[in-house]
Amino acid sequence: MIAETAIDALSYAALHVHKDARYISTGGELNPNQPSLIKSAMEKMPDGSEIFVAVDNDEGGAAFLSKIDGIFGDLSGATLRLVDARPPTYGQDWNDALRASMAKVEDTPQPIA
Repeated sequence: MIAETAIDALSYAALHVHKDARYISTGGELNPNQPSLIKSAMEKMPDGSEIFVAVDNDEGGAAFLSKIDGIFGDLSGATLRLVDARPPTYGQDWNDALRASMAKVEDTPQPIA
């Protein structure tokens, strides 16, 4: 799973449990070294693996997803799948989605004894 920030990676992980998942946070925008590191990590993934791109659901997230898609497109012979894993609501990041999910749980009436 690739996220822009560590908190979003952790928030996504809290909401979506994936056995054997690996998490990458780029710390915001990609620096000059990260594309080759991400490509190298993708090349080492087992065939059939899925790469979830859990970025913000906004223009910046769409641009980031496009950059990751470009790196993914440079792979040869891999049988991997790139997954657009943006939050469902426009303008949200995964920490927003996690907090909204927790608020719903807190607002749910709890049985008494």
